[in-house]
Amino acid sequence: MFGWIFSAFKAAISAVAEWRRREIARAELEALDDRTLADIGLSRADIPLAVAGRLRSREPAFGEAVSTPRFAANVNDPARTAA
Repeated sequence: MFGWIFSAFKAAISAVAEWRRREIARAELEALDDRTLADIGLSRADIPLAVAGRLRSREPAFGEAVSTPRFAANVNDPARTAA
């Protein structure tokens, strides 16, 4: 009898904790300026989807330049260093 009460309580606590985590993430992203958001590949309109985990990468439009990934100059990966 108490097992289902405990399970329901645990599920409710888990749901509240997840909601709070998303609210903190949303607040932190909204506190960033537009340039910083653009640097991480987001716009203000993307924030709710990103926090909910439903943001998909955008496919380039027809004729739009496709950027290649860039790597930091200070990467300490032996495979990327000049021999």
